[in-house]
Amino acid sequence: MYASYFYSAGATAANVLADIGALLTGTTDKATLSASCNQSSTSIDASVYTAAWTLHDASAGTNAKCYKREYPDDATKFAYLVVDTNTSGKVLMKVYETWNAGTHAGTNLCYYSDQTGGCPQVSLAAGGQIDIYCNNYCVLMVSLFGATYGSSSQLGWTGLFFRTRNSAWDTVANGYPPFAWVWSYASNAPYCYAPRTLSAAGADITGANAPMNLCTIFGQGLIAPSLTVPAAADKTLKHLLIPFFFSYYSTGNLGGDVSQNADVYITSASLGTNFDEFEIGSNRYVIWSSSLNYRIAVRKG
Repeated sequence: MYASYFYSAGATAANVLADIGALLTGTTDKATLSASCNQSSTSIDASVYTAAWTLHDASAGTNAKCYKREYPDDATKFAYLVVDTNTSGKVLMKVYETWNAGTHAGTNLCYYSDQTGGCPQVSLAAGGQIDIYCNNYCVLMVSLFGATYGSSSQLGWTGLFFRTRNSAWDTVANGYPPFAWVWSYASNAPYCYAPRTLSAAGADITGANAPMNLCTIFGQGLIAPSLTVPAAADKTLKHLLIPFFFSYYSTGNLGGDVSQNADVYITSASLGTNFDEFEIGSNRYVIWSSSLNYRIAVRKG
């Protein structure tokens, strides 16, 4: 599912939260969204993927709700995402390994996912846009209001990716969460943290001690090379679709593949602007840019 959600000037935090939740849980009819939704500008495209999350705790905090998604390789376990619009000007995407709907509390928060520096921004007074991409392997958001794109600290997107399991110790039976929270911070080194993983010494590590790296065949980070093509060539010919994966070599964590399942790729650096669309084959992608000169291509149709 790819949604470009527009909220009107004078929107409320509760309505924006309700609309994001409706999109994450599968609505395809924008007419069912709240009075804060600008329906004439909002679009929902579920031609490729449907939304994949379910509501787990409707009372996760003031203007906060918790959603869950089962692991792709273990339907008995879930990733938990708390969407929180209670902080003025922010949409927090807090990611946990577990969440108790009775006590309204979680365990093993992905480090920094509860901080305001790395989350989408909103302007309820002026109105704005939040693009949401969601399928069985990821949920991503990026915001725009006026000329302000992305988070409060860096231009860019935020979200959660599931990964495959490439390490011998990282099995379904051992129960380590196969997902991580990502914030596209800085030039080519995004913040990326797992809720819980294994240290080189064989002990569980969490919080700031559980980082992951995003890597491509060109190395760590998200900078992609630019192609040299004939000047007359259409710009779509310049776009690459470069798969990326998680790893953290210093702890022996080979992570796993991410982008080919999620249908999100690194694409050519410094080419295209926010929300440009291009096609490769019969697949349509949208460009989300980040802090300096790197771009990702997100599947739309």
